[in-house]
Amino acid sequence: MQKFRHILLVLFILGCNDDEPIIRDFPIIKTLPPTDIDESGATFHGELVRKGKTKITSYGFVWKLDDPGIIEMHKVDLGKNLSDDLFEARVDHSLIKGLTYQVRAFVELLNQTIFGEIVFVESQGSTNGARSLELTDRVNFQSPDFRR
Repeated sequence: MQKFRHILLVLFILGCNDDEPIIRDFPIIKTLPPTDIDESGATFHGELVRKGKTKITSYGFVWKLDDPGIIEMHKVDLGKNLSDDLFEARVDHSLIKGLTYQVRAFVELLNQTIFGEIVFVESQGSTNGARSLELTDRVNFQSPDFRR
């Protein structure tokens, strides 16, 4: 009898789903596939799908090796004036030939960072590859404030 009540409760909760869209007050960001991948670097692309109501304090890209145990990553900060929905950055450093990297677009707000989904890029190297061992910033992909 107890199981039957739980099943009814779950069905009731699922049946009370509103058709109204959820209005989010934070931006929605999308990571687009990298282009112009060659021995000098790669061009990363992002899209601001929805600006939201919260002020963006910076935006750009983060990338790291395709290894879930590594939380440090490299970062390109493009500033705070995100005027277009589409943005890009040519990355000519911190890419080692033959390695696969996870790339994400991001926007930072006053108290959280919003990431786009992960896209993968197999590097052909970068002009300034020697700097690849020097981390430009540390960010955690599994941040508790992660939003899509």
